[in-house]
Amino acid sequence: RGCGKSRRPGDAAAQLEANTTWHLVEDIEALRKHLGIDQWVVAGGSWGTTLALAYASRHQDHILGMVLRAACLFRDEEFDFFLGPGHGARTAAPLAWSKLTSWLSPAEVRSAHEIALAFREAALGQDAKMKPQDAVQRWVSWEMTLMSAKPPTPNEGSGKGASVDPSAGAASRRREPPTTPWAGLHASQALLTMHYVVERGFFPANFALLEEARNFGFPLRIVHGRKDCVCPMKNAKDLAAAAPDADLLLTDGGHSQWDSANIDAFVSATDELCAQLCQPA
Repeated sequence: RGCGKSRRPGDAAAQLEANTTWHLVEDIEALRKHLGIDQWVVAGGSWGTTLALAYASRHQDHILGMVLRAACLFRDEEFDFFLGPGHGARTAAPLAWSKLTSWLSPAEVRSAHEIALAFREAALGQDAKMKPQDAVQRWVSWEMTLMSAKPPTPNEGSGKGASVDPSAGAASRRREPPTTPWAGLHASQALLTMHYVVERGFFPANFALLEEARNFGFPLRIVHGRKDCVCPMKNAKDLAAAAPDADLLLTDGGHSQWDSANIDAFVSATDELCAQLCQPA
């Protein structure tokens, strides 16, 4: 459905047709059945955590355990932090935020939802003030800036299962992002991000991933960077406190999956979960 290396025919608007969280959840389930897997460990990062949690809300019986990085619960407060005019990521990168929103009217910057809506319209060619490619470029530049920014305020505090980075003293598994990503990656990802933020993840008004997590019957490992300016660390702490069997591993990394601290912690969490699941009954 236009994610990653997949391609769909048609223009930008066509990429959004039949493209919702619940379509993707059933895509995952169809893949599980196709592969003949009864139960599996589900992993995801950032938006992938949202999708993993949504999948678990419908197909928990097929999950052995879960490992998540950069928790995203798709709450309005999270997108106000990421994109809104308040004291979130905007405070960490004020010049970048001004460049992002300089073309918008005051009415269009009242909330993260209004900003995302304006960008989606522009990216689809529905706003004469901004060319689609320019809208996408501004959005991508904002996201890239936040990958290296630092949170505006300390975001510490206790949380169930909270711990320091488990990789301290260990050899780092350093990685670099791909130097030649597939064509159109950033444009496709930006459009889909705008779309899902505008539609609030396609979740019903009375549906909350955090409440669904309270009913999880499998072990959950959560990795989150203290310097994450895209998904606030509060997300991970709230999720760890809600799920019955959750461990939270905090790192000194940011949002990126390529931060060595995040890589180390994710590998450690996966190893620990594997050891737990492989114990004799």
